[in-house]
Amino acid sequence: MLFYLLFLFASYLVVLQIFRLTTYHRYFFKTLPLLIAYSILIGYALSSITAFQGFWVTQIWASGLLFFFGYRRQTLRFRSFLEAIDDPKDRTSAQLSGASTTAYFTLSAMIYLVVYAVSFLIFVNLSAPV
Repeated sequence: MLFYLLFLFASYLVVLQIFRLTTYHRYFFKTLPLLIAYSILIGYALSSITAFQGFWVTQIWASGLLFFFGYRRQTLRFRSFLEAIDDPKDRTSAQLSGASTTAYFTLSAMIYLVVYAVSFLIFVNLSAPV
């Protein structure tokens, strides 16, 4: 169980580093293959190191929960940042940038979770005895 928790947090920290690249608007499509490859790698790793299939579901909801808390924390920080801006033109520009970043973060999280889940199921079914 301790090994699984370490695996969960290590994979989460690495995917957050990839998210740092995918949330930059002009780098999203350039780093998307890296995100997809990492999702497949995590799906393969978890399918090969665990005999208990419940970790798959736990990985999905725990990652989703961690992504939600990160999203929530970032939203609160961004709101306080917007309150500090006095110029309406700068505020509008910051709001558009923040909305775009939030959309890319959400899209990256969805892509990661879906590709991870599908790749895990594929690898488990490929390794299952016939």
